[in-house]
Amino acid sequence: MDWAALARELVTLIVVIDPVGSIPVFLFAVQGVPRALHRRFALRAVAIAALVLLAFLVGGQFTSIGGQSGLNGLARFNADLSLDTGTLQVSRAGQTLTLTPIGLKILTILMRASPRVVSRREIEREIWGDILPDSDTLRSHLYNLRRVV
Repeated sequence: MDWAALARELVTLIVVIDPVGSIPVFLFAVQGVPRALHRRFALRAVAIAALVLLAFLVGGQFTSIGGQSGLNGLARFNADLSLDTGTLQVSRAGQTLTLTPIGLKILTILMRASPRVVSRREIEREIWGDILPDSDTLRSHLYNLRRVV
């Protein structure tokens, strides 16, 4: 068993769950509820969260995590395609893929935004900034990315 990978995944899980950030939400939800029932509500919330996590674990299908994250090791999954933003490794069905730097940036943009459609202009601006390349540059990078993936 890879303990380092397990530790990274647990840290990612804790960040996603955000237990400290959930306290104000819980306090707002139980506002006006007798204090004796707070413990029951908390246990019920933990049980529901555990069941949801168990369903994802058993189901084995993870969708991409929305929003950009600066965390190393946060893996994004779309069906059988995965991108580890910590190591910048891409794999499909367990097979490691080799991408060009621009191809990796495009894939990161698309997976981060999934399932939202990303416009050509948005991709170009994020990769090249205000100095846009000629019209065929992005098309050729997308062609190469599709061929590899």
